[in-house]
Amino acid sequence: MESQRFWIERSFQDGKSTVGMDEYQVCGWLAWHHHIAMCMMALLFILKPRVIHSDEEPLLSANDIRYMLEFLLPRKNCTLKEVMR
Repeated sequence: MESQRFWIERSFQDGKSTVGMDEYQVCGWLAWHHHIAMCMMALLFILKPRVIHSDEEPLLSANDIRYMLEFLLPRKNCTLKEVMR
């Protein structure tokens, strides 16, 4: 039972540090449930590459996948004027 608790705590840690589970500012239960549901979907999105590439990269973490997505996903080109606005 004690070893099962480690994985639960690890998933909460990944949720808080990687997808912002603890960064909610809501005024009601419905908004809180929406926020937590979106965080769980983001964790599921991150979990899929971890499972697929577990043989080649056994130490791939949720934070590593977040950094890879930030690098690989296209971004809108912003001008200095837009950034300053």
